[in-house]
Amino acid sequence: MVAVPQRDAAMSKTVPATWLARHEIGWLVALGLFSGCGPSSTSPAPKVTVAVAHQESADASDVDEAQFAMVKGRIVYSGDVPKLSPHVRHGMSKLDPAVCAAREDISDESLRVSGENHGVADVFVWLPMKPAGAPTESPGIVVPICFEDCRVRPRSIIGRTVDEFWFEFRDPTAHNLLLNPRYNATQCNNPGPHTVDKLRFNSSEKRPFEFHCAIHRWMGGSMLVLDHSYAAVTGEDGTFLIANMPPGDHQLHLWHEREFRDQLKVTLKAGEELDAGVISLTLTDGAKLTRSIER
Repeated sequence: MVAVPQRDAAMSKTVPATWLARHEIGWLVALGLFSGCGPSSTSPAPKVTVAVAHQESADASDVDEAQFAMVKGRIVYSGDVPKLSPHVRHGMSKLDPAVCAAREDISDESLRVSGENHGVADVFVWLPMKPAGAPTESPGIVVPICFEDCRVRPRSIIGRTVDEFWFEFRDPTAHNLLLNPRYNATQCNNPGPHTVDKLRFNSSEKRPFEFHCAIHRWMGGSMLVLDHSYAAVTGEDGTFLIANMPPGDHQLHLWHEREFRDQLKVTLKAGEELDAGVISLTLTDGAKLTRSIER
């Protein structure tokens, strides 16, 4: 059955003090707290206390971290850093030129590689199902996504079925929101300027799906909606980390919009911080990412 995203009252939770101690780095990157919905000079931001999804019981003291494990790794690009042409050059937009590329080029961010350490950003890493013995999930939170200056921030988003996704349209021009999930209903919304479209998803997805603006086709990103918190997105340096993993064998799934699909098997012991190694990627046929593993 295809589930229809629900629109209802927003939920807002504060970040518990224990969250930073649990090193939920992947979620911090995924929800864009480094580069997401910040202050805007062109439109007021809704008053939202943004939290980050994390694995935590209702009482943080109930979680014995010695019983769980942590897995981390790094994904890098092998070879010269690709130079992608911008989608729209500064001052050259044929669509809404007063907004789109009015300040600078609109870059092609379909492959973001660090010039310093070759880290590959925006790679999703997740467990397809919540593992047995996992701690209790935290309550739902607000996941913000900003449409501003004809760009989307963040481009890679992870959330849960208990969370509410706030698509904030800050531009003075109209944008369209088209979402293409597999297990939730396709959405094609037409919010007005300076509005917030609030969505929920009833069903967990098996893999990330794309969303974009049907008017400004370069505007978009990828989303992964799960019924648990065992997921991360690589940051600018290519690193990922997933905490509070129960001991045992786990099959991590990896995904990038440049057609990269793979899996990584890890075996964890209680209290362990496992380094899964470095995964090297390169482009084939000028577009598709493929991998080899260096340990």
